[in-house]
Amino acid sequence: MLCGQAMMAAADTAMVLALINHFGEFRPCTTVQMNSSFLKPLSSQDALIEARVLRAGKSLAFGEIDIRGADDGKSVSRVTTTYALL
Repeated sequence: MLCGQAMMAAADTAMVLALINHFGEFRPCTTVQMNSSFLKPLSSQDALIEARVLRAGKSLAFGEIDIRGADDGKSVSRVTTTYALL
């Protein structure tokens, strides 16, 4: 069973990696807002985490993360994020 706190931490980390990919380098940033919807429990399988940058400006970046079960592919959590680019 994967707890909600672990899903939030994984989503936050995945989004930072997506921002690195988007900019081609690490840019200092901080989480401003995260909103999670936990759709169903995740148990007896690994998690797949996909993060996507929706928009990145000069001072803010917006993204969304989908956490799915590795075996069944069903979404277990959807997260939206806002980051301040420092």
